[in-house]
Amino acid sequence: MSTTNRTLVIITCVKDKWKLEMLIRSMFAFLEGCPVVIIYNEQDKKYKEWLEWFTPLKEKLLKRFNVQTFKARDLLDIHHLEYSRTNGWTSQQVLKILAHQKVKTPEYVIVDSKNFFMKKCNLNDILRSTPHGFWTLDGVTEFTKYSCEFLDLVYPGHQLKLRANVTPYIMQTRVAKRLVTKWEDKETFFRWFVEAAHMPQHSPAEFVLYELYELKTRQRIVDDRPYPHIQSSYATLWDISFRGGRTVKQAAQWVKSMRDQGIYVGGIHSSIHWMINLQDVKTILKVLDCEYILPQTVTCPF
Repeated sequence: MSTTNRTLVIITCVKDKWKLEMLIRSMFAFLEGCPVVIIYNEQDKKYKEWLEWFTPLKEKLLKRFNVQTFKARDLLDIHHLEYSRTNGWTSQQVLKILAHQKVKTPEYVIVDSKNFFMKKCNLNDILRSTPHGFWTLDGVTEFTKYSCEFLDLVYPGHQLKLRANVTPYIMQTRVAKRLVTKWEDKETFFRWFVEAAHMPQHSPAEFVLYELYELKTRQRIVDDRPYPHIQSSYATLWDISFRGGRTVKQAAQWVKSMRDQGIYVGGIHSSIHWMINLQDVKTILKVLDCEYILPQTVTCPF
């Protein structure tokens, strides 16, 4: 196993099996060995089904990784009805912060099932995105104001420069741990986050909350980048990737250009699921010269 001061953290669920398999196959192809924490974010009754599917993949493709799997309930003891209120998306955000409980390295790199590696790398090669003033959306702005108020920070408007609220995202383990102590306990933190998510005009953003606390405690790290004009840490395809009549092949060429400029992680966002099909995914992977990471055990959901 390669030496690294980072752990890879993945939050997933049953419906993400196809995407998770592509992520796993990309790890086998491109990522050096490292600690891996996988958190199953769904009702316990489906965990056995998921584990029966995952275990053969783990034994075949993840031998060089130190993989640990946990249920959401292993990190957070919450009532079934409370958990159901989150619809998975909100609880996923909370679990990304609470993942610090299962991490033994100074930092951890969070990826979603939608992500995949596309270039040989060590986790230490992945850089933080550059803070900028164009991070905000209306709902996220309201959540940011609310978070600033809770953390006793003055919201400076659009002068506030933050990293993109997307994966891969790097957290400092001790900072995430200290953030949660701002609440009475982790269950109170969970309830605060869920209540904030349900407020009118709020769109929750876990990475915004985390980075605000980095700023408050003066713990934020800004990475030096080999290509200063490339400010992101990802090359994910979103619905906006196809604006202006851009074709699938053209969008894939953009991902390839980002990879050639030091970006190691790509992604297929859920916003384009209705726009693409299996052949389109094959086209994307062909442009990237990594058709071999295409999933084999699960039917393509697109």
